[in-house]
Amino acid sequence: HAPGLPVPEQQSAAVAGWVGRVVAGHRIDALIGEGGMGVVYRASHLQLRRTVALKVLPPALTADREYRHRFEREAAIAASLEHPNVVPIYDAGHANGVLYLSMRFVDGEDLGAVLRREGRFDVERLCSVLEPVADALDAVHAAGLVHRDVKPGNVLISRPSRPHARGHVYLCDFGIAKAAAAGGRELTAVGQYMGTLHYSSPEQIEGRWVDGRSDQYGLACLVFRALTGQVLYPRPETAAVIYAHLAADPPRPS
Repeated sequence: HAPGLPVPEQQSAAVAGWVGRVVAGHRIDALIGEGGMGVVYRASHLQLRRTVALKVLPPALTADREYRHRFEREAAIAASLEHPNVVPIYDAGHANGVLYLSMRFVDGEDLGAVLRREGRFDVERLCSVLEPVADALDAVHAAGLVHRDVKPGNVLISRPSRPHARGHVYLCDFGIAKAAAAGGRELTAVGQYMGTLHYSSPEQIEGRWVDGRSDQYGLACLVFRALTGQVLYPRPETAAVIYAHLAADPPRPS
C-alpha cells in the first residue's frame, strides 16, 4: 500500500508508462500512489517471486549525488529494523537511473483512509492501533532513527484474514527518517523542513534538531485526529496552522 500517497484521478503519461517496466529486478505491475516524494507501485520481485511495494523517487533527487548517498544510508538503517509492526524493507539503491526502495506489500489500507470513511474511533479501537504504532516507534528510536512523518497515512492496516478479526498494524515510510545518535551527522539537514504540517512538532517546523519526542508529538496529533474526527488545528491557511503549532494552546479533545 502507498503510505500517505493519494492515487490521482488521472495518471500522467510518464507515471503510467512505467507499468510493465523492469527496475532492479522488479517488474512494475500497477500504480498504487503518487506524491511529492515519489511514486509507489505494486511490483513483482522476479528472482524471489513475491509481490512488493516499490517506491521510485523523483528524477531530480536521483540526480543529486549528495541526496542519493544520504538516501542509501537512510535505507540501510531503516532496513536493519526488525519489528513486527514496522514494514520490512527488502532492497534499496540506484539502478536504471532511478532511486528505488523495495518493501513489503501490505494488502489493506492506511489509517487515513479508514478515518475518512468512518469519521473517528472510540477509545478501545484507537488503542488497538495506538499500541503497535507506539511500540514500533520505540524500536525506531532505539535504533537511532527519528521517523519525522508520523501521520495516519503512514499507518497501514492489513486486510483481516478472517471475519470479525482486526488487521495487522504497520508503521511505514522512512523516506525522510534521519540518524539521531549523539555526535552523528544528520541525514536530513538542520533547517530543512520535511514532514506533514498537521502532524509536525514546533521544532520540526522551525527546522531545529529533533529527536524521538518530535515523533511523540506527531503521534499525539494522530490520536487527536482519531478521537475527534478533525486535525489538531483546522485552519484555512498554512500560515495559521504553522502559528498554531508554534504558539497556540492545544485544544482539549473533549
